[in-house]
Amino acid sequence: MFVSKRYISHLGNLKKNASNVNIISELKNGKGIIKLNRPKKLNALNLQMVRSINDTITHWYTQGIIDSLIIDSVHPSCFSAGGDIIKVISKEKGSPDQSLLFKEGYELSHAIDQLNIPVITIVNGLLMGGGIGLTIHSKYRIATESTVFSMPEVLFGFFPDTGSSWFLPRMRGELGTYIGMTGYQMKASDTYHSEIATHMCPQKVLPDLRKDLESVLPDEFEKVLNFYHDKFPIRPFSISEDLLTKIDYIFGTSKNTEEIIKKLTPSDDDFSSKTLETFSKGSPKSLEITFQLLKMGKKATSLGECLNNEYNSVLKFLKDEDVYEGVRALLVDKDFSPNWSPKTIEEVVIDHTFFKNEQSLNL
Repeated sequence: MFVSKRYISHLGNLKKNASNVNIISELKNGKGIIKLNRPKKLNALNLQMVRSINDTITHWYTQGIIDSLIIDSVHPSCFSAGGDIIKVISKEKGSPDQSLLFKEGYELSHAIDQLNIPVITIVNGLLMGGGIGLTIHSKYRIATESTVFSMPEVLFGFFPDTGSSWFLPRMRGELGTYIGMTGYQMKASDTYHSEIATHMCPQKVLPDLRKDLESVLPDEFEKVLNFYHDKFPIRPFSISEDLLTKIDYIFGTSKNTEEIIKKLTPSDDDFSSKTLETFSKGSPKSLEITFQLLKMGKKATSLGECLNNEYNSVLKFLKDEDVYEGVRALLVDKDFSPNWSPKTIEEVVIDHTFFKNEQSLNL
């Protein structure tokens, strides 16, 4: 299940791939260690990185070389800013090449989830978009006081992916739906309260944590992680119980985005006004599709099912206009004035065939 189709043909070039300047791979005491190393691009994942990571892990795992996997970053304040979306949209619109990063990235996320060895990700600093696919499916997810988790895809005319429709609906109540539709940032202790992180660690002792993890057997990981977790001064959740209850009501009792907006109106409180303001900046179509994908994900029985739903949605998004317009407005021209189509949520009509899966991932 885990072995990639390219495994045999790439095995001869594995040493070269593993030494790719965009990732660093090491073996220490039976631990496979992969470090993202594209600092000038904030570790934005491109196809070469995804393939290098996949082929390296495949070799280690199928040969029985590793008893655990650690995924990390060399950047001092960023794990990953997501997928290299600018590179993606520069390719021919709707072409097979354009969707390869998503296809192989999703397959890598699924493979990490299916590994029968402990996987640890160390997330210090920024974690966004596609980078989340390398972390959220790990058994152990370590955050620090500098960790910032965000899924702002709706603002770019896209939707939260890399398995988001699996893990977001499994957060407490409707918190994941709120995060997915607004791009709300979870920082530091909030990542632990929302179960994005399984453990916290003070940033200043990360070198010690790394050294200790490399030196112990996998069955001692939890002892080590708990030791450093206990050193972290966890602050209360920034989202109050009352607000969580409100989020559950608004997002959990609505059938679509239009109903959510009606429940937020009139915006006579800070939460409602800020949420409506965020909605006004995002793509109306992306908002509705995100909401529906998360509803589907809540009923799904596996990560693979959700990844297939997301991949087929990607194929349709890449033939549409909003993602190109969003990237242009926010990342290229930076005029921050995307011209969405349609412009309002009332105009959004999602054909019943949109969520019909036409292609399947190699899972």
